[in-house]
Amino acid sequence: MTMSLASLQEARRALDTPLFADLAGDAQVSFEFFPPKTERMEEQLWETFQTLEPFNPRFVSVTYGAGGSTRERTHGTVARIAKDSNVPAAAHLTCVAATK
Repeated sequence: MTMSLASLQEARRALDTPLFADLAGDAQVSFEFFPPKTERMEEQLWETFQTLEPFNPRFVSVTYGAGGSTRERTHGTVARIAKDSNVPAAAHLTCVAATK
């Protein structure tokens, strides 16, 4: 899903509200993604990642499906983020149905 310009501007304003005013620019965010199921979803995820990247997240994480059902897609997504950006990426690990 790609954020619209209005959504991006709204998210940017959220960091400028008085709630964060006393943090002197130290507010840090992270984002969590679901691994894409299709090629189109992968394109959308990457577009969204690139839209959010200017917020300088401290890290991003990619979920790991119940029972390990998305293990390969999760790993592939984390590997691409690590390869194609400077944002630290981590996978949620689920030990159910894993042999190692």
